[in-house]
Amino acid sequence: MPPKTFSGMRNFKYGMPLYGIAFPEGNVFYLCGGGGMGIKNRLVFAESKFGLITDQIGEHLFGEDCPMKMVMTPNGKSIVFAMTKGGIVRLDLDLKQKVPKIVEMSGDLKERLGTVKGDVRCFAFSSSGDQLALGVGDGSLQVYEWPAMKIKMDLSGDKKLPDSVRDVDFGLWQDSSQTSSSDSLRPARVLSAVLDDGSCQLWEWDKAVQVCTIGMKKGMEAASITRLRFSREEGSFGFHTLSNAKGGAYLTHWTPETEVKGKKATKGSEKGSKAAVLPLPVMQASMRASQEAGTCLEASKDGSQLAVGTSEGSALVVRASDFRLKRKLVQAHMVFTTGVAFTPDQKHLVSISADASVQTMSLEGPFAKQGTIFHKIVCLTFIAFALFMTCFAQYIRVLKDGGHDVHAMRVRWLTQAASFLGHPEWISNETAWSGEAVEHEEWKEEL
Repeated sequence: MPPKTFSGMRNFKYGMPLYGIAFPEGNVFYLCGGGGMGIKNRLVFAESKFGLITDQIGEHLFGEDCPMKMVMTPNGKSIVFAMTKGGIVRLDLDLKQKVPKIVEMSGDLKERLGTVKGDVRCFAFSSSGDQLALGVGDGSLQVYEWPAMKIKMDLSGDKKLPDSVRDVDFGLWQDSSQTSSSDSLRPARVLSAVLDDGSCQLWEWDKAVQVCTIGMKKGMEAASITRLRFSREEGSFGFHTLSNAKGGAYLTHWTPETEVKGKKATKGSEKGSKAAVLPLPVMQASMRASQEAGTCLEASKDGSQLAVGTSEGSALVVRASDFRLKRKLVQAHMVFTTGVAFTPDQKHLVSISADASVQTMSLEGPFAKQGTIFHKIVCLTFIAFALFMTCFAQYIRVLKDGGHDVHAMRVRWLTQAASFLGHPEWISNETAWSGEAVEHEEWKEEL
């Protein structure tokens, strides 16, 4: 139980549609949103302890431009926003006081940020915080050195990707060109780019070389990839994707293919592959996470958990290794979930929505109970029986209203059933039953 000295709630509304969340080390988390038409475009920050959240303790106004996305540097000292009118905005945080102080950029730093043009739809920092990747609505994909904003990879103009970029993430990939005799294999530094057409490309960004375009297995071609997160576990190479199909949202685990008898395996998609020295991703496991479409995906800091938000406002957490459900909060929000984030201690999940609400969910304790096939069969059988009895009662009522002798019909049914089961003695005499019915009717008339 949380101490009485901290006053907070499991959910809270902050008075604006929420589009971005960041939860660095400490007790303060950050939200961005807005929309105009009387709704302020702003960054707000609030406190969180023991799974409880407070009202805002500070804010920063953006004027007429609304922040649609936000990402925080790994050291928690700067936040970058993608704005409705295009480009990005950087704010630094002075964390010396209990309530963070916002520091706006000016001079040369502001000019360098101004070189970023277009509708920035997604971005991500590398784990070291030295690179910033931007995905743009026109299909451009760029990697900048941070904070100098020097371009490291530029896929724009004639080099841009075939569709809008909706999600990016940095990761490491096993480099099979290294010899096994090396003391340590240097992993390749790769960048994922998920496109609006449902495809996903992997790029070795420091060489500006495409590794591959990820393709789903036969029978799953209709699944559209919406998010990708690389493994956060040390020494682990692989990633998870969130895909939407007709049946709902699916989580899929991918790992690098291994060499077979000195030759590269040919599993997975080779479409667009230009860098044969890197292994292609191979699908290892896939599971339907929700019957609703998925809207967002995040991995915990240690990579052991995955969080998914859905189009119906739900949020769920699964174990990354086997997709076992940890927790699910059905319709945590009134409309679609726009973001999810783990608290620094990974004991709670925080989800946000365009309905202005923030909801927390505890991840402590045992895994959520999942019904076995036997339990599901029993439940379905009970439902079917209940429906049958309801229909049967309605049928009897209709017969009575039509003037039929329901008692005589019941005797006939029971007699036939007893004969079918091989025990006619259960119903001794149909005539006697009918006679009793007649006497009963006469008795009622005499009354």
